[in-house]
Amino acid sequence: LDLLRELFGRIMVPQEVWSELTIEGKDKPGTEFIVQSDWIDVEAVGNLDLFLSLNRELDLGESAAIALAIEQQADLILLDETEARSIAEFHGLRKKPEFLEF
Repeated sequence: LDLLRELFGRIMVPQEVWSELTIEGKDKPGTEFIVQSDWIDVEAVGNLDLFLSLNRELDLGESAAIALAIEQQADLILLDETEARSIAEFHGLRKKPEFLEF
């Protein structure tokens, strides 16, 4: 988490991911740090049609993250699932920041 803050300054997560981290994962290490972080912005997905379409193949958090990244024209998206990364790339989202390219 410190590395994310150091590399990006601020990050945006959809409400669905925030819920996964803070409600479903409330007893996991790092949760309290996440809840108290002022550098994590929580946003609602506006394009529900896109979200629902993505949710046919992906879980709620991944679907919301991709939909929000597309809506916000994000520079980068961080995903931990191979299928989600492939779908994000199909939609024109980058998987790696330029400073990690090699």
